[in-house]
Amino acid sequence: MLPISALDETSNSPLYRQLYTKIKLLIESRQLAKGDRLPATRELAGQLGLNRTTVSAAYELLESEGLITGHVGRGSFVADHLTKRTQLHWPDLLEPTADSPAAPASTPLASFSSSRPSELLFPLEEFQASCSEVIHSAEAQTILQLGSPSGYAPLRRYLLEISRTEGVARDPDDILITSGCQQTVDLLQRTLVRNGETVLLEDPVYLGVRHAFERGGVKQAAIDDEFASTRQ
Repeated sequence: MLPISALDETSNSPLYRQLYTKIKLLIESRQLAKGDRLPATRELAGQLGLNRTTVSAAYELLESEGLITGHVGRGSFVADHLTKRTQLHWPDLLEPTADSPAAPASTPLASFSSSRPSELLFPLEEFQASCSEVIHSAEAQTILQLGSPSGYAPLRRYLLEISRTEGVARDPDDILITSGCQQTVDLLQRTLVRNGETVLLEDPVYLGVRHAFERGGVKQAAIDDEFASTRQ
């Protein structure tokens, strides 16, 4: 039986992370020696009055950090060789080096074959400052968790306020943040267009849009600049 006190269900820290922290301290303080066997997830869950899934999540986190090793049919054991941890210095890692790819040479032609913005236009200093602020914040551990499927709530509120101020959104409207334009197009296709319906697409058009509608079984009709000008 592990010498673990009851977890705090009122804490903002998830129960599995509280359990992970307590076992980690036992290992680092050598109260659990290398090679010691940890209780089975069902056994420890019964001891602490937890769901077995909570214990499994704590064990998985311990194993991902090299603190324990799991063996099918045998159980989980304190690792023989603890993973050596190093402190990363993010400003140095984010600083461009001589090996960094150079910005593409200026050309009078615009290539749409790939999406590659100029490195010279990227706000690197602001990005470094943002990374440092998040990593050193008291809530840094939350960035390792899955967030809302609708997107980061503070960002959604901020964008919605701006949209309402500019007259783009109304009071009952909401904002959904996607992982990129491809996911956005896919959601629009699934939500607004049925299989077999026809949509009008510009020609040329971003291929990701065309492919999304093709997968949905949607008929596509191309419109070029000449047609669009006659319709205006």
